[in-house]
Amino acid sequence: MGIKNFGQKVKNFFSNLFKKKEKGEQDKSDQAPKWFRWGTIGSLWFFGLFPALFIIFMIYIQTADKVEDVNIIEESPELQASIIYSADGVEMGRYWRINRKSLSYNQISPNVVSALIATEDERYHEHSGIDARAVLRSIYTMGKAGGASTISQQLAKLLFTISEKNKGAEVAKSKWERLEQKFPEMVIATHLERMYTKEEIIQMYLNQFDFLNNAVGIGTASRVYFNTTADSLQPHQAAMLVGMLKNPALFNPLSNPEGTKARRNTVLKQWLKNADNQSISVHISQEEFDKYSQMDLGIDFQRVDHKKGLAPYFREELRKELQKRFAEKDENGEYILHKANGKPYDIYEDGLKIYTTIDSRLQTYAEKAVYKHLSKTLQKEFDKNNKQYWKNPPFSNDLNEEQINNILNSAKVNSDLYKELEAAGKSKAEIERIFHTKVPMKFYAYDGDIDTMASPMDSIQYYKGFLQAGLMSMDPKTGFVKAWVGGPNFDVFAYDHVRNSKRQVGSTIKPFVYAAAIDMGVATPCTEFTNTKHCIEYQPTPYTTKDWCPGNAGAQLTGEMTPLTCGLAGSMNNITVAVMEAMGAESGPRAMQKVLRNVGIQVPDEQVAPAMCLGPMDVSLYNMTAAYCVFANKGVYNKPVTLLRVEDRHGNVIIDLETKPSEAMSEDLAWTMLTMLKNVVSGTTNPNLPGKWYGTSGSLRSGRDWGGLKAVMAGKTGTTQNASDGWYMGVTPDLVTGVWVGADDRGCHFKYMTWGQGGRMALPIWGYYMQQVYKDKKLKISTQDFEGPKEYDRSIFNCSENGSPNFLDGGSQDDDPGLW
Repeated sequence: MGIKNFGQKVKNFFSNLFKKKEKGEQDKSDQAPKWFRWGTIGSLWFFGLFPALFIIFMIYIQTADKVEDVNIIEESPELQASIIYSADGVEMGRYWRINRKSLSYNQISPNVVSALIATEDERYHEHSGIDARAVLRSIYTMGKAGGASTISQQLAKLLFTISEKNKGAEVAKSKWERLEQKFPEMVIATHLERMYTKEEIIQMYLNQFDFLNNAVGIGTASRVYFNTTADSLQPHQAAMLVGMLKNPALFNPLSNPEGTKARRNTVLKQWLKNADNQSISVHISQEEFDKYSQMDLGIDFQRVDHKKGLAPYFREELRKELQKRFAEKDENGEYILHKANGKPYDIYEDGLKIYTTIDSRLQTYAEKAVYKHLSKTLQKEFDKNNKQYWKNPPFSNDLNEEQINNILNSAKVNSDLYKELEAAGKSKAEIERIFHTKVPMKFYAYDGDIDTMASPMDSIQYYKGFLQAGLMSMDPKTGFVKAWVGGPNFDVFAYDHVRNSKRQVGSTIKPFVYAAAIDMGVATPCTEFTNTKHCIEYQPTPYTTKDWCPGNAGAQLTGEMTPLTCGLAGSMNNITVAVMEAMGAESGPRAMQKVLRNVGIQVPDEQVAPAMCLGPMDVSLYNMTAAYCVFANKGVYNKPVTLLRVEDRHGNVIIDLETKPSEAMSEDLAWTMLTMLKNVVSGTTNPNLPGKWYGTSGSLRSGRDWGGLKAVMAGKTGTTQNASDGWYMGVTPDLVTGVWVGADDRGCHFKYMTWGQGGRMALPIWGYYMQQVYKDKKLKISTQDFEGPKEYDRSIFNCSENGSPNFLDGGSQDDDPGLW
């Protein structure tokens, strides 16, 4: 036998040895005889595999420490994102350094598993981590017939790489470095096969793999690329994701759709070829292959970052709260909330499940309502106001040039750009030059971004001209926060106006003034006060006092007698001052401070004075909303609750529901105030208050865009000095919602009350919100009346006909007299 013929025999033998025989195929005439075939195999084992196994054994001894490092499989905290859920089970967002959601094997579609085995490891269920036949085939063909790595080895490589990165070591790049790394990977693979089931290995591999675009693991990848769950992936979708396992940078559906489609079809072809493979639970037919291979990728890309998702302002505040709690230590210096190793939980790494009180539907309606009013109407009117009336818009003429410069310079030094330049060692002169140099910029606008040439200082002044808003909605019975909107657009305006912003509350304070007066016994809902000028003493400086006699924006000073309930409905400042006078200059403010403290609002002693009756104090929307819940909750105060529970990755509860209800006022007093607040909306519809008069929330019953509401409700408008702030507090049996609107700087405001009042700035947002809430019958938000006390003297509202003057003198229902 010639050398040439012998070589051909060897080549044919190996080809037939490693070629999968087609069904019914007969042996070729030139197939090697059995003695030659078995002799060759025996030689390979004796001269090849035995030494290789000895080398592997020696390397195992040297790499035992690296095998131990692979305990990161299940316990490495840096590998899982924490997920925030709404009360109705919707994923709202994640906290992550690596965006991974670990799934169980049963949560992964059989399509994925079948495509994976067919493509990457046909004999997956036949080997123990290393496929000897695939290794020999790869050696013989020099890798041209496919790689030899099993799924277990690929997981080992993944874990080995992660372990080396965690140690700060460089990842192998050259072929020789990869070859050297192959041996510990093989050892790790055999360990994995002994430690875990085949299903667990697939589960871990698919959970660990980085599919790029902030999608680590099959669960996140399913959401990012197809907007679906891993157990719902269709065959063509599963094939694409399995195809990415070969090289996600190359087969990236966003940057290389054609190459990715070709790779997907290769996976489908391999899947079809494995029609008889019993290791695969799902098979595809020729017809299915033809259909799927012709389909487009069908990408439904969902960009993932920390800003995306529902309630971004809420999630940011929740993040701060959780980090603060996880940092708390006991008297021994140990973390109060900690893992088994004593270390604190990390929301970015520990795969926590965070269940919140937010309702995804209410949150969506709230976000849309805020955006709708600001973008559709209010911001446009504000822009007109600024251009028409102010010399240096958006700043009002109340501010001089020095004050405006101080505001702008303060914003400059607190900007990210300034801090970056300062950190880079730039001089103050250079920083000033940069801030006043015009460059191409893109300005955010509701109607579409604006491309322009502007300096960073121009940008600061431009964004000062935007009205901001906050909305918080609570269940008054439980204190659960159901919606939280901190601003119109988190991408542009990240500052939260629910809890972080504290502004003057204006007329929204009046119900607590009246509650204090009624509780003291100096007034009832029908107690009459003269509708004339009433003055209050205040201190403009620490050394001077003056009398201040506030007027009303809508009500005329007629000299007639006005019942207390009408004074609240019309938000009459002079009547509120008269009530404070009746309570006493000393006792009145103290009584009011006590009422406010009971509903969660702290007023410093130095601010306790008669002038506090008109709302000059700064309070957050967060606290004001919780305070108004007392009226709808029979006098019981609940601190706002945002967390239902927090679980670790294993389902153990580490933070549970915490509520601390306390009695703020009697049930009778709460009902009295609630009834008076209902009159703010109902106006002339109240049969116990004859005469022609209106409440400041009457537009909610009107035909305006935000009106048409027929349900039982209560509320209170509020407007502050110079129209800097507009408030609306809406109360229903199931939801209490606070809304605030204003510019970040109080020197930016409307000139006139036409738009610069709570009834125009904030109330429409509440109206838009509740329109959608009531339409959604699945929410089951009551439209019926509040539940009152069983024993209550309702005669206190039977005011005499002579005590109900026409105090608005036919004025508009949109007028808001609530000024300070």
